Amino acid sequence: SLVAARALSRRLNARLFFSDVTRLLVDLNRSPHHPKLFSEISGQLGDDEKKYVINKHYLPYRRDVESCISASAAKGTTVLHISVHSFADIINGLRRNADMGLLYDPSRPLEKTLCIQWQKFMKKEYPATRVRRNYPYLGKADGLVTYLRKTFSPEVYIGIELELNRKGKWRNEEHQRMIFNALVSAIRSCRPSFDL
Repeated sequence: SLVAARALSRRLNARLFFSDVTRLLVDLNRSPHHPKLFSEISGQLGDDEKKYVINKHYLPYRRDVESCISASAAKGTTVLHISVHSFADIINGLRRNADMGLLYDPSRPLEKTLCIQWQKFMKKEYPATRVRRNYPYLGKADGLVTYLRKTFSPEVYIGIELELNRKGKWRNEEHQRMIFNALVSAIRSCRPSFDL
């Protein structure tokens, strides 16, 4: 997913926030009190060690993202935040039927509208790619984007999670270029109104 995030950042000339900290240590996308914030391995760390991990990796990343949004909000700019993740092709023996997922909060009309538009655009420009909305997860599930929605109003913050199948077509370099061209064009179609 970092490969995809870097590519989108370059193509859109957008700010990129990322971390190479493994989820086996701490999941930067989880809420602070989520039971799976630490993995089965790191969950065995002592309280002081966990506090160190939080202060060293978790808080700086999330604060950087939040402060950037706050700065744009102070200028009266609406932020479009695209959070890029990947998902397993098969889980519990079942194959997930999508190459790409667009996650949003249905109660936020603009998020829903954008995802519908992007899905239609992708279907038109690259119909071989299976793009689904709020799949394989719900857009309201626990995560950084959900937290930011609670912090900032819909007029200030638009959060969409882009989920990529780890074994999807985008992994192939040729298909990746075609898919990203279509996705970038879809995002650019609304770009003038937002700060990325």
